[in-house]
Amino acid sequence: MGYYTNYTLTQVKNPIPDSWFAGYIKAHKDDMYGVDEDGDTTDACKWYEHNEAMQAFSKAFPTTVFKLHGEGEESGDLWEKYYYGGKLLFNAPVKMTFDQPDLSKIPSVTIEEAPVTLKAEPPEVTGRKFKKGL
Repeated sequence: MGYYTNYTLTQVKNPIPDSWFAGYIKAHKDDMYGVDEDGDTTDACKWYEHNEAMQAFSKAFPTTVFKLHGEGEESGDLWEKYYYGGKLLFNAPVKMTFDQPDLSKIPSVTIEEAPVTLKAEPPEVTGRKFKKGL
């Protein structure tokens, strides 16, 4: 069955012309099948050899830094890998953080515990009718 991932390939430093980028992917489609000529995945796929393919791609353009972004089929499976000069430069699993609201403008309140007094007993349930408590 396998594990499916969506990929996005971008140039982050010293970009090559788009025609070179697309031309390499087209010429090496057997190895670069995880992305199209624009660097996107049209459908999620099983591209287990992406690391080797990306090292060869970055070796062909040794001055460019490439980023391969992956989104796996499981929730939260996000990662980015950077390639430069034929090598994996950096492997970064995504760390999710959530923005927090600014609570400094909400006034602080001290709540004191007070004894609770019941004025009446809760009603008893007897069939469909309620019997009032004292």
